[in-house]
Amino acid sequence: MGNSKSSSSSSSKRTPKNVVSKSVVQAKLRNAHKLGVLSLTEHKLTVVPLQIFEISMLKTLDLSFNEIREFPSSDYCSSLPNLKTLNLSNNRLYKGSLPNLTCLKNLQNLNLSDNNIGQESGQKTNTKKITKTATPASAHTLLSLPPLPTSLKTLNLAKNSLNSIPPQALALPNLTSLTLSNNSIASIPTSMSSLSSLKNLYLDENSLTSLPPPLFAEGRCCWPDLKTLDLSNNGFATAGFSTLSATSVDQPLPKGLFTDTKLHDLRLAGNPMEKRVLMEEFEGFDAFLKRREGVKRKDLDGGAMADLSLCGLD
Repeated sequence: MGNSKSSSSSSSKRTPKNVVSKSVVQAKLRNAHKLGVLSLTEHKLTVVPLQIFEISMLKTLDLSFNEIREFPSSDYCSSLPNLKTLNLSNNRLYKGSLPNLTCLKNLQNLNLSDNNIGQESGQKTNTKKITKTATPASAHTLLSLPPLPTSLKTLNLAKNSLNSIPPQALALPNLTSLTLSNNSIASIPTSMSSLSSLKNLYLDENSLTSLPPPLFAEGRCCWPDLKTLDLSNNGFATAGFSTLSATSVDQPLPKGLFTDTKLHDLRLAGNPMEKRVLMEEFEGFDAFLKRREGVKRKDLDGGAMADLSLCGLD
């Protein structure tokens, strides 16, 4: 190793992606007026700069990988009528720290992953502020989520210490993608039927053991456009299930999931499931396999690499 490597090792150390000086933040704020895009990711922010809410043409706001604990009130949010994408992932948000967001009437993508909105916290850090700030709202101190704009199409709530799915996430008729990975969710409410536009649902790394049959009732499937479902690393099991046994447990993945949706990407890795039982005894699974094969054939014809495992169980 020796001294000859000392200069090269220092230069090879990972440097911060962004300089966090006040002047740089102010320069980015000025540019955002022209571009409609503002990224303050990894700027060690503990508060949201108030100047952001003076950029009425802002369309994309990225505040990820900071130390933000609260978001300014809806009085400030309403000054961003053109905002379409808001990224608050990897911060320190907690239950009740977000205001009513329905004033963001054009918001389509909201990323709140890697926070702690499933838990309460009354503690506030006394750290140096980069710029002046707005006073956060406190009207929703008992809610993991505040009311959300119905314009939302994608919502990411992964890794948020959630024990259940917040009802506010189920009042989004235009939502096409919902991510709830890495939480402690043990059941899916039938009220999820309201998400009639859902195409992609990520429930991996939770405590689920079954999906409610009413969501997939024959001829009345609530998610007819569902294409991707990630159930990896849950508790779905094939043990005890048999179509030939009068004492068999219910099929944990309802028949309608396979027959009445467009599902072709099903991820089951990390569940105690046997491929043989899935293929031979789960009702409707053959319809899913046929649909999946057609999609994979198109991918191969297009030159793409296809996953040939059985839902990750190989």
